[in-house]
Amino acid sequence: MGLNLPTTNTSGTEGAIHSAWRSGVRAFLARVALFWSPVIFVFCLLEIVLWSTGESWPLARVLEIQSQRREAIFMRGVLDQSLYAYKWRTLLERRPEILALGSSRVMKFRAEMFGDDSATFYNAGGLVTSIEDLGAFVKGFPADRGPRVLILGIDPWWLRPGRSSDENFRVFHDGALSWQEHLLALRALVRDPRMVRAGPSLLRGSAAEDRIGMHARATGQGFRYDGSLDSGPRSPRRRSGASFVDPERPTTVKRIRTGTGFFKPSPRVSGPRLHALRQALSALQSRGILVVGFAPPVCSEGVGLLETDPRHQRFWFQYRDRVKRMFDELGLPFVDASSPTELGLDDRFMIDGIHGGETLYVHLLRRMLDDPRVSEALPTASRVVDAAILSSSTDFWRADFPDAVALSGPVASDQS
Repeated sequence: MGLNLPTTNTSGTEGAIHSAWRSGVRAFLARVALFWSPVIFVFCLLEIVLWSTGESWPLARVLEIQSQRREAIFMRGVLDQSLYAYKWRTLLERRPEILALGSSRVMKFRAEMFGDDSATFYNAGGLVTSIEDLGAFVKGFPADRGPRVLILGIDPWWLRPGRSSDENFRVFHDGALSWQEHLLALRALVRDPRMVRAGPSLLRGSAAEDRIGMHARATGQGFRYDGSLDSGPRSPRRRSGASFVDPERPTTVKRIRTGTGFFKPSPRVSGPRLHALRQALSALQSRGILVVGFAPPVCSEGVGLLETDPRHQRFWFQYRDRVKRMFDELGLPFVDASSPTELGLDDRFMIDGIHGGETLYVHLLRRMLDDPRVSEALPTASRVVDAAILSSSTDFWRADFPDAVALSGPVASDQS
């Protein structure tokens, strides 16, 4: 006789347990989503701000917009500027015949200064900030892409013993495509209440109109289509009453006195760095490039300290003498513009202690054109430069460039 044992509905029990587990998971995920929803909302909102202002546009898009709208300027505010990549990509795409190269101290050369050759000019200022960068440029830039004229600004600190570039020659890094850069940018936006307050005004209009990037939108400063730097609306009074004030903190004069920043005391110019400079110049010269060198300006008081302070004196005079001598030995033009007084100007033509204004660079180009080799290579630049210098609308920082119609007649007609 068989036993009838009680049975349990195991499948039903397991189903109930599984259903309860799924409900618990859904409830847990809902609580997690609710907890993180403010963070996600803020993250998405800030990303919208970055995109709407052009801040997070990839460089390919920036270059495309600038090619369509030549008046548009570009400068990021919280994302990595990616200046190396911005200038490098432009060089490869446009193949300029006339190129300004160096640190930020060459950024005031503009296409308008070169007359009929303006369309072939590009300012790669900021791309080369050290001897190492110059070597990397010579090695990496294709020899078949020009230029025929290269205007090269050589900073004294390039030749200081033991100094190297502050960052690598990162010509392929675009901060807009880096998630790490986005996290840093979002943190900066959250921490800086000024950015939050400026948000509504930054979002007005389309970033494709005139200003691309948060810094460009907030200040009106940015890189033009030709690579030159538009410093924004700030300008000294025109012809009288203006005086030089260095806005940098600490000022250039203080840095020289304390031996900090670019002005760390050096006993002498570095021999190996001078040799590396000669190698780079010779390589460029072998490609048929006319290299026109210059020493960028320092404010007059700063130059006075560099010439008299025993910690700087020897290095400063060696820099000015040996770089010029090297260009002479190679048969290349060079202009010593290490002080505005070398160009017959004063400190009112300086934006800060180590950066000249646009008008100073017009005078510098005028001095370069005094060399027959330069005037032959840039045959229409003299008329533009002369007219700009003589224009009553040219102030200490900004030059008034005549248009093509004005240049068709005698320069004297523009001088009245």
